[in-house]
Amino acid sequence: MSVPMTRKRLGVGMLLLMAPVFVSAHHSTAMFDQLRTLTLEGVVKEFRWINPHAFIQVLVKHGDGHEQEWSVEMSTPRYLGKAGWTATTLRPGDVVSLVIHPIRDGTALGAYVSGAGPPGAFVNEPPTAPASTRTPAAAQP
Repeated sequence: MSVPMTRKRLGVGMLLLMAPVFVSAHHSTAMFDQLRTLTLEGVVKEFRWINPHAFIQVLVKHGDGHEQEWSVEMSTPRYLGKAGWTATTLRPGDVVSLVIHPIRDGTALGAYVSGAGPPGAFVNEPPTAPASTRTPAAAQP
């Protein structure tokens, strides 16, 4: 057996051994507080229908008048499509109410749980986390 073939096999073997680490790291939700929810009331700035995750950028106006941009991570477009979502479900300027699991470090990022958009009905993706109670965004620490 030649040296280059041995190196190739070693490289492929290492990749195969590391694959579960890469997959579990990508799909981890540990950064989100699954026991806490926030409800964000705001206006869609952008709806990004991209892989590996769709995102909703929403502008939330606080009581003191300042606006804060939140990034709401969703599932993959393929998975969302099975739940009835499309690339045009949300458009810039749409008024929405989104329930999220906030990120643990307090930045303006969360994982989508459910929401109400222009049609009025809650739009959900298939359940991926335990249900919890809603907490208004204003009540966040």
